[in-house]
Amino acid sequence: SRGNDSREKRARHERSRFEPICTVHVTGLPPDTKERELRNLLIFLYGFEGCTLQQTPEQVYGFARFIDPRTAHTAITFLNGLVFDPSNLDTTVRATMAKRNLTLRREQIERQRHPYSDRFGMHGPFDGQQGGFGGMGYNDFPMNGGGMGGFGGGGG
Repeated sequence: SRGNDSREKRARHERSRFEPICTVHVTGLPPDTKERELRNLLIFLYGFEGCTLQQTPEQVYGFARFIDPRTAHTAITFLNGLVFDPSNLDTTVRATMAKRNLTLRREQIERQRHPYSDRFGMHGPFDGQQGGFGGMGYNDFPMNGGGMGGFGGGGG
């Protein structure tokens, strides 16, 4: 049993070496931030799979996993410069690609999904055409860097 666990861990590590990075590192969060708040911020971004929050005495930071590098880069565009807490306008979120992927088990992904994500096409493989929302395309929404207005430097 123990040998199987270690073999599985090595196999997972080996696969992850060749997997594209789809995880965003999020900093600039207020010290009292909860994981639920970060998840609620990200849950409507296309391709969001899950997140985790880490706290040290010096800072609070998070990692968010997306379905592919493109959706992760779109999330970075949305997040950079965002004011997370309106009562503290001096603190803004900073986001970069992580050095490695956040590992999420299937049940973690399912637990963090929005209950209507299938209806709105917010999860699943990106086919380049359909982002859900009644036939509108991926780039038609500010959350996805599109031309409907000004989230995260998106079009306009």
